Amino acid sequence: MRNVVLGGLLISLALVPKFALAEEKADFPFTGYFSQQLPDTPPGFKQAMCALSFFKQTADGSVVAYELDWQHYKAHNEVRYLEDHRTQCDYNALDQTNECLRVSEYGQAVNKSKFYEHVENIQSDEPILRGFPNRKALDYFLKSADPANTAAIAPSFNQNHLHRCVGFNDEVLAKHISKDATAPTPKGLLLFRAGFQKEQAADAMRIMELISAEALNATLPGQ
Repeated sequence: MRNVVLGGLLISLALVPKFALAEEKADFPFTGYFSQQLPDTPPGFKQAMCALSFFKQTADGSVVAYELDWQHYKAHNEVRYLEDHRTQCDYNALDQTNECLRVSEYGQAVNKSKFYEHVENIQSDEPILRGFPNRKALDYFLKSADPANTAAIAPSFNQNHLHRCVGFNDEVLAKHISKDATAPTPKGLLLFRAGFQKEQAADAMRIMELISAEALNATLPGQ
């Protein structure tokens, strides 16, 4: 998770010294609970994805991602989310970019791996994080006056389409996020990176009902 227009502003950004860009650190421009979507996720299933996998974004740039403990849910009909990973980002308001470090996975510290993002559709409930593996790839994108040129670096970036999880907040999720000291492992989780599948709809509805009425009412509209 967390693995995102440009016009004449990009040309001017290319002329700004990097040290000047580094001085424009700011609060992250959107906060709350979001699910990660594939670009072709049908609109009716975006909210449903929140039942399976989501992350919390805070203004200080910290990100905590959670996955549904699928085995526990199937065995006990109880919604429990386990921490998947944590990331810490520094947001640069001048060029709308993030410099991020993955700091933990499954409750364990990891060798800090750095990646970069360009943040788009900031004011929307469906922002986009365009991710890059290194600063060079991000700079190439920022300096491109022609958006079509980004096709030349397609292998170097990905777009994470996000959806704000309606009805998700600290209060309603407090009883569902596990405080178990035992770190979850990939084998204990059903990872939902492939996107939401229609056969998961019934489970998503039951899960949302247990979270909040607002979350349920926003799930699978028109389906």
